[in-house]
Amino acid sequence: MPKDRMNVDTERLDDIVAGIARNLEDAVPSRSSAGFANDVFIGSQYVYKRVPRLADGTLEIRKERAVLTFLSAQLPESAKNLVAELVHSEDDLGDLGSVDIYTKLPGATVESMNQCLSEQLGAFLGALHGCAEHDFIHEFEGETSGPAFGEYVNESVNKFVTKLRGVDLEPDLLDLAERAARRAREIVADKPEPALVTLHKDLFGQNLLADGDTLRGVIDWEAAQSGPLEWEFAILRQRFPATWGVIANAYGRPLDIKMLDLCGLVQSLRFWKSFPHQEAFVKQQVDYIRRILEGQ
Repeated sequence: MPKDRMNVDTERLDDIVAGIARNLEDAVPSRSSAGFANDVFIGSQYVYKRVPRLADGTLEIRKERAVLTFLSAQLPESAKNLVAELVHSEDDLGDLGSVDIYTKLPGATVESMNQCLSEQLGAFLGALHGCAEHDFIHEFEGETSGPAFGEYVNESVNKFVTKLRGVDLEPDLLDLAERAARRAREIVADKPEPALVTLHKDLFGQNLLADGDTLRGVIDWEAAQSGPLEWEFAILRQRFPATWGVIANAYGRPLDIKMLDLCGLVQSLRFWKSFPHQEAFVKQQVDYIRRILEGQ
């Protein structure tokens, strides 16, 4: 999901991170990339993530910190090696905010999914979705104490379409958004409240690490939350259309196709209303919504 890159005083941050890391590795980590919400620095053994202070001077809640701490206690041993371990946290960094230090996972980001990687990802998701719910991530789209899932769907699709009405859409696109919202409301009205599981909720190539045909890591847990298991697969169906079925087969649990469609409609409407002027990104969401409504 596109977000603005942050401006950072990198020399100050390097100095502070070097002080934090002095007992962890010899070399000062070099700045590798800017993340969606964090600045990320990669050293030889560790990954450093910085979150700035908010406008009111308070620290942003470190969701990933809480999620990874939770997963280290909940994931079975067979899956723990795919998730980074939180090594150290430092919050008292003045106006620079906080830095978390994680173990560095091996491998490189995935350019294309094949059958082997898909099967391994499916097995990992089976382990992930078996974790107990956690209060911190029992939320819907940033609402830390949100409503029940059905109520969330009804409130959100109305809100998303209202926002899209304000961006001067072509009539056929506005009609598509309204039809998507109606279909979502129809599906959720016909469904009991779903069981909620722990979701990663942002799986794509840049958040997966692999060494050849071996999956080595699942990274970037800032979007994690509790939700229906089909939400994870609605995202995979859009992002990995050629292999999402292999992932689902390896997962080993049946999927509710109507719930899968519901989650896909809500997710794409949310992305669409958030970035209505990013044409390529909007086209992906519009195409996915059309496929769902046409039963493809």
